[in-house]
Amino acid sequence: MPDYLADDDALEPARTVWLENIERVVANGATEADSDLFARYCAQEARYRAEVRLFMAGEMDAPPVSLVESLRKMGETLGLTGPSSRTRIGPAAPPPENAFLRNGRRLVK
Repeated sequence: MPDYLADDDALEPARTVWLENIERVVANGATEADSDLFARYCAQEARYRAEVRLFMAGEMDAPPVSLVESLRKMGETLGLTGPSSRTRIGPAAPPPENAFLRNGRRLVK
């Protein structure tokens, strides 16, 4: 988790999203290099959840479509949403056979 997300009390809702999803993101191949993208996803998801609550209470309009679309794109990239993310879940495929492994060696029959 990036320091700014871990240290800022105002980002507690984003940390909640992080903790809810970190295992799924890592299982889909995310590494530390993806932590800033995942932190942005968590911050936006926390904002989206808050806006949906306000919308459902009749206190504001629906969350902007741009926010929903941004979450969808980041979620797909992180393997959290969409059909493409579901195809990545599961055990890793074995590496393909190296065609050059036998270079310089004669095949014996």
